[in-house]
Amino acid sequence: MSKGVKVVLVIVAALAGSPTRAGALLFPEGEGQAILTTTFSNASNAYDSQGRLVKTPSYRKFELDGYVEYGAADWLTLVGQGGGMDFQGSSSTPAPFSASPAASYAGLGLGSIGARVRLGEVARAIIFRWRAAYAPPRTPPKPIST
Repeated sequence: MSKGVKVVLVIVAALAGSPTRAGALLFPEGEGQAILTTTFSNASNAYDSQGRLVKTPSYRKFELDGYVEYGAADWLTLVGQGGGMDFQGSSSTPAPFSASPAASYAGLGLGSIGARVRLGEVARAIIFRWRAAYAPPRTPPKPIST
């Protein structure tokens, strides 16, 4: 791709975008955003210490994470995040690995709730804010089968 085409693509991308918000700002009352992220991964091969591709116990993992912000008042934005995971390991283990089957589990991941509070403002250009969040103690996932 030529340099001229790259420059045109960058200009078009910059002009086509919608306005964004900085994460430090508070949302107006009654407005907010939700962001969902999904990840899927699987494997049945790996590289050994000599760099050769070898068979390994297979697994599949699906993760779903969410993040939500909501403007409860003009001075207060509520924040929450959390997610879950589904992991399925293989029941067969090729040599030279252990003969025990891999675990499978599903459940909630880490989560937290919090808030951003406006502490002050100078000429509508500088906003002082404070954020607090709570995340409950982490407990290991419970296996649904082994």
